[in-house]
Amino acid sequence: MSIANFRVLVLFLFTVVLFSCSTTSNFERSINSWMGTDIKELQNAWGTPDQDFQLPNGNTEYAYNIDKRYGLTLPDTCVVYWEVDKQTQKIIRMRHDGARCKRAPTCV
Repeated sequence: MSIANFRVLVLFLFTVVLFSCSTTSNFERSINSWMGTDIKELQNAWGTPDQDFQLPNGNTEYAYNIDKRYGLTLPDTCVVYWEVDKQTQKIIRMRHDGARCKRAPTCV
């Protein structure tokens, strides 16, 4: 294999890996892997949430700004919201907001 062909192959593989992470379904698959986990585990991995809200049902919702976590200040960010059961402290629901919610945190 010539050097030129090798470079094209490496560039192609890099592009495939990069764009395989950049889909909403991959993002959601990565984020949903935390469902049922104790909130302390998420906080140990992701750090202190950017915001938390008391919900009418007594549960707490934690917000993490994904772009802010990586030092990015962009006009259209990605925020992930985790609802935590007040008794079990387990993550029971997840939602996300923002057009940038495509890259799974493990791919950044």
